[in-house]
Amino acid sequence: MNVVRGKYRGLKLATLKNTKTRPTSTKAKEAIFSMLNNHIADVSVLDLFAGSGSLGIEALSNGALRVDFFDKNYEAISIIKENCAKLHDEDYTITKMAYQQALAMMVENNKSYDLIFLDPPYDFRIINDLLKFIITNNLITNNGIIVCELSLDEEILDEVIDYEKYKDKKYSSSRIVMYRRR
Repeated sequence: MNVVRGKYRGLKLATLKNTKTRPTSTKAKEAIFSMLNNHIADVSVLDLFAGSGSLGIEALSNGALRVDFFDKNYEAISIIKENCAKLHDEDYTITKMAYQQALAMMVENNKSYDLIFLDPPYDFRIINDLLKFIITNNLITNNGIIVCELSLDEEILDEVIDYEKYKDKKYSSSRIVMYRRR
């Protein structure tokens, strides 16, 4: 897997070698960052369920100010550290922590982000719960964007998110849905 755009374009990224993770496809990643084109520079980013860190690294490559990577898997954290070591003078944190504890910590510390990537394992089926928590606890800034990657058969309930649906695209076995806070 490579970085597809920006100053690190072409940089080879290590990936997890287990079957429990599902990295975002190159085609989907290209589409995500094409859709985000003018909304990525100078933003703070949360990469929850970071896996190899490819979405957060892509954000840094395209001008994000800072990325906070979270994953509970030790191997994932090692891969993110290996990948981020290839970057130059970027502002990021890498934390091994389950998403529930990470979100609670963010609320406790009054954190908010301009861009949030939500890419949980498909079998968790927690996108609705995550969106509700993020919105209820103001973890997204005004005009912030939430990028969700979910399975084709998972639905986002209208009563959970009253944000503007910015984009909704299908890619083979996944669906990318973006919301913008107004």
